[in-house]
Amino acid sequence: MPSFWSDVHGVRLRSVGLPGLGDTVKVHACDRDARRLEVSCHRDGRLIGALTIGRTSRLAAYRRTLAEHSPEGCPVSAPGTPATGARRRTPRPRWRRAWSC
Repeated sequence: MPSFWSDVHGVRLRSVGLPGLGDTVKVHACDRDARRLEVSCHRDGRLIGALTIGRTSRLAAYRRTLAEHSPEGCPVSAPGTPATGARRRTPRPRWRRAWSC
């Protein structure tokens, strides 16, 4: 199942599924002061992805729901990607020099 995370300006952004393919977006929680957001994306009324900012614990429930209700051949499971287990890791750059501006 496609997923990603990133730390941006002190908040953790996480996504699971394919939220970009959704035709409907539902905002479940939005707290600007606490810098938290929880959004689910749906296509034809079916959950297709989710995005959270500062609410990493909520993403596990979306991942489970997507895995349980994803039919074989559904775009939420990318072709050639193992459903569980091994992850493909991207090598990190090995920069040792500290950059200053």
